[in-house]
Formats: sequence, structure tokens, C-alpha cells
Amino acid sequence: MIAFGATPTQIRTHLTYIRPESSPYAFTEAPAWKNLLARTFTVVVLDGVTDALGQFGAGTKENDDIATWHRAVPRLLATRTRAAVVLIDHVVKNGDTRGRFALGGQAKMAAIDGASYVVEVTEPIGKGLRGTVTLRIAKDRPGSIRPHCGTWRPTDRTQEATRITIDSTTDDGLIRFTAEPPATNVGDSPDGDGRPWKPTGIMEKLSRLLEASREPVSQNKLLTMYQADGGRGRKQNTLDAINLLVDGGHVTESTGPNRSRLLRSSSVYRQRTDPEADGYEPPLHGLITPSEEPTTQVVPGGSQVVPGTTSRVVPTGAPPVGAPEPPNASGTAPVVPDREPPRQRLQMDYRTGQMFDIATGELVDT
Repeated sequence: MIAFGATPTQIRTHLTYIRPESSPYAFTEAPAWKNLLARTFTVVVLDGVTDALGQFGAGTKENDDIATWHRAVPRLLATRTRAAVVLIDHVVKNGDTRGRFALGGQAKMAAIDGASYVVEVTEPIGKGLRGTVTLRIAKDRPGSIRPHCGTWRPTDRTQEATRITIDSTTDDGLIRFTAEPPATNVGDSPDGDGRPWKPTGIMEKLSRLLEASREPVSQNKLLTMYQADGGRGRKQNTLDAINLLVDGGHVTESTGPNRSRLLRSSSVYRQRTDPEADGYEPPLHGLITPSEEPTTQVVPGGSQVVPGTTSRVVPTGAPPVGAPEPPNASGTAPVVPDREPPRQRLQMDYRTGQMFDIATGELVDT
């Protein structure tokens, strides 16, 4: 840190370095852990997750263990110390198969309630070198980071967030960091609408299939159900749709027999409520949608309460609360603007020569 420009006084004042040798809940560590949680920090960095799981007695591939550790350590640190908690983890060595996930169970990604980044070394870093690393957004639970990032990379569903130059070639011996914006903007996407492409049509169909199932469904079975239900999306688009439903909190996943991926609906997904979907229907001011219809019950006489209910009583003859205005004096009803139907935008899959709807990912007969 001195090489980064920090003074010894600043380090002593602002840095707390702890190197535990066992679980924070162990008998010998519990008092220190309790005192640590009573303090306030700005940033807490846990380096690294695999070693921390081992100290906690949790398996790096066991999703239940990972979820328990997340609640007991990083999430507790965030709530008690009010710090932004940064977890540093490792990825698999094979760059072709690692995707955006860390080494181990999928719960490592699912348990994150903030943002996750993949760090890629684009130019080597070392003493006397000027290197570069790229941070790519891999998960954005709040949804506020991706709009400011670069274009969508379909292979791992990440976007470039920033490029950081680490320069240790300076004459004064200090290491300097420079953060630059992404080389491309999300608005440069092929769709031209500033949004990463999402197979929203497939997502809605998969969501409906899972909603109708009382038991968790394996990924392979869900793919079969989708095809049997008339789904014509490409397999990769369907897999992307499943992952997007999981990332958005609409579907929860767990590990089944033979390490199969079990999926269960946790909340409905509909294109008409997704601002990133072409089928999005923005609410019109003054209108009542089916989900917003008033539940108030009108009671004859206007002064009685319906037994067993908590509905607000509305006098007979008065319009229900939230209802549209009555016709005007000329007898004509208010004019409701028509919604423009979603556009069908086609694109060719050059590998097969078939056309597909880029809004839904489904093949189109031409």
C-alpha cells in the first residue's frame, strides 16, 4: 500500500487487517468476531472465498453450505458494520468453459445481492510494467450498472464496465491506477436500442411452465416441456432465458440427484411488465389494469360493513375508488390512446440460414 502512495500513518489509522486461522464462530475466535461486528467500516474485503469456506467447514461445491456461509459471514458483516463487502474468488483455469461463474457451486453467484464482476488481465502486470485489467459486469441485481457498461458479450453474458491501467514504470517508484470507461457503449448494440438482447418471449413461456409445476423441474425436463409446448427457440437462447430468470429472481435453483440443476418458480415473469422487453406495456395514467382493479365492495345503503371483510364501504351510487371518470356532458367516454403492437424484428442465423424473431428468440417461417 505504500507503493500505492499511502503513508504509514494512513495505513495505521484506516486499515484493519485480520488473518483468521479458523471459523469466526469457533470457541477461540467468537469473542474477536463479536467485537469486529460491533465496529463500523466503509469497505470489507474477504480474500478469498474458497479459503474462507474451508475455515467455516463448508464445501466449495455444496450450494447449501455456500448459502449458509453467505448469511453467517459476508451478509452479517454488511448488516452489522454497514460496510460494502467485496468477495474475491477464483475461476476455473479453462477459459472456454468458465463463463462468468466462480470456481465451485452456483450458489456463489446466486447469493450475491449486489453486483459481480469478472476480472480479465488484458496486458500483463508486474514490477516495471504498465499493465491493464478489464472489469466485466457478470451480475447486476439492482439493475443500475449495466446501462452504463459496454456492449453485451453473448458467450458469457457480461459487459465491459471499466478498464484499469496499473502503471509501475514511474520514476518516483509509485504505482498509479487509471480507470477508463468501457471501449464501447451499450447503445452500440446491434439492436440499436441501447439494450442487451433478451429472449423475453422464451423467458415468459418458461416461467409459465414452471409456475404450473408444483415440484422442482430439472433443466433437461424443462427443455423437453418447452419443446412439447410448442417452443421453437434455439437451445442456446432457451438456456440463456433460464439463466436470466434465475438472475432476475424469478426462478430459484438447487442441486438435484447426480448434480442435476433443479428449477422452481419464485415469481412470475411477463413481458408486459419488463421494461427491457418489446412487449412492455407501460401503465397509462388514470386507467385500471386487471391487477389494479379495486377490491372495495359497495354495500347497499352505504353505511354497513361487510362481515368478515376489511373492505372500505362506498356509498351506493358513488363510483368505486379509482374507477375511471364517468362520461362527460356530451355522453362520450374518455378517449384511451391505442397501444402500438410490438414490432417483429427478424434476423438471420447465418449458421442455419433460418430467420428468428430477436424479441423472442423463436424461429419464424418466411
